[in-house]
Amino acid sequence: MSPVVTPMKIVVQDLRKEKVGWDEEVNHEFRSRVGEALKGFSGGNHLRINRWLGVTQSLQEYTRVSLHVFTDASSRAYGAAAYLRLTDAEEKVTVNLVTSKCRLAPPNGETIPRLELLGALLGARLLNSLRKEYKDFLKIDAEFLWSDSSVALAWINQGPRVGGVFVANRVEEITAVGGVWSWVPTDENPADLPTRGTTVSQLSVRKIWWNGPYWLNGPETEWTKQPRNDLMLQ
Repeated sequence: MSPVVTPMKIVVQDLRKEKVGWDEEVNHEFRSRVGEALKGFSGGNHLRINRWLGVTQSLQEYTRVSLHVFTDASSRAYGAAAYLRLTDAEEKVTVNLVTSKCRLAPPNGETIPRLELLGALLGARLLNSLRKEYKDFLKIDAEFLWSDSSVALAWINQGPRVGGVFVANRVEEITAVGGVWSWVPTDENPADLPTRGTTVSQLSVRKIWWNGPYWLNGPETEWTKQPRNDLMLQ
C-alpha cells in the first residue's frame, strides 16, 4: 500500500537530512509528524483487497487484454501504478490494480519535470517487469503508459537525442521498453496518490486506486490521449 507508506518514508528522509542519530530524541515537530503518519495506518485490519484480477483459466474468453501503467510525481516522491484491463466476448470490461511502486525524491532536491521523468522511468521498468511476469500464461494485446506531465511526454516523444545527459539517458531507457505513452488529467491519474500519500481509510474508498480511472471501462476511442493546449511544452 505505497500511498499509505509515503508520509512515513518522507519523515524518515527528513530525519536523515537533519542528521538525527538513531539514539537521539526527536523534537516536537517530528514527533507530531510521526504520530500523524501512524494514524494513517489505522483501520488497516478492516481493509479488504481483491486479489483476483479477473483472469480465468479459459483465456479464450477474452477478446482483448491490455496493461496500463500510470506515472506521476510530486516535490517529495514519484510513483507508478499498474492495471490489468480485460475485455470478454460480451464486451464486459474488468480493470484491477496489479501492483504499484513509489520512490522518494532525491533529498537534495530536483525539478518537478525531472521528477516526472523519473516517475515515467519507474513506470517503464514496472511495465517491463510485468511483461516478463505474464509472458508464459497471459497474452497482452496492448501496453499503455500514462503521465500528466506534458514536459516529460515531450521529452519521451523527442527520443534519446533530447538535450541534456540526465534527460537523454532516462529517455533512452524509457523508449527502449516500448509501449504507448499518452497524457492523462491529474485528477484522473491514480499514480498521484502514492506521490502525496493518503490514509488507509481514505484509500479504502478511492475507487480510482483499485480500478483505475472510470474511462478505462469505456471504449478505447473515448480515452483522452493528448495534452490540453494549455499544458503543451513551453
